[in-house]
Amino acid sequence: MSVLKTENLAVGFSSAKILMKSVNAELRTGRFVGLVGQNGVGKSTFIKTLCGLLTAQEGEVLLEGKSIGKFEQKEIARKIALVLTDRPSSLHLSVLELVSMGRYPHSNWLGILNQKDKEKIGEAITKMEISHITSKKLFELSD
Repeated sequence: MSVLKTENLAVGFSSAKILMKSVNAELRTGRFVGLVGQNGVGKSTFIKTLCGLLTAQEGEVLLEGKSIGKFEQKEIARKIALVLTDRPSSLHLSVLELVSMGRYPHSNWLGILNQKDKEKIGEAITKMEISHITSKKLFELSD
């Protein structure tokens, strides 16, 4: 099943600054995909466009067969997890707090986490084998 698909996608910051053009790609359930390229060729711009954080300059991104532009940002966040290499704005967050932020798209409008959210956070920490650093602050860790 196709989860994410691009049709004649062009990404960049304006029509004068196109970094990738005519990209036709399809991501399917259960597959791993690597995106490799030199610095500055548009990998992060491409990923941000796939997630709806940037607008496509041309073409379309389809998430589960529906145009990414038709989704609410919170709905996209429930379907796509994205961790960029940019440093978080608050380095005083603990690892546990940072991991917990991944559940906010699933929480209520106050952002209160319920027992299921806490279980999912625990599962993620266990799978990533990072339980020994959950109380560390981000400024104490390397990228």
